[in-house]
Amino acid sequence: MSGLSRTNSLAVLLFYNSCLLSAELSVATALFKTTIISKI
Repeated sequence: MSGLSRTNSLAVLLFYNSCLLSAELSVATALFKTTIISKI
């Protein structure tokens, strides 16, 4: 049972990290686009 909960928490942690990474990537691309548009 403890092994199952450990695997479950690891999956949740990986999912949380991937969500944070995708959010950071979308913010970075938005900032990149705005800088390019403002330079033109």
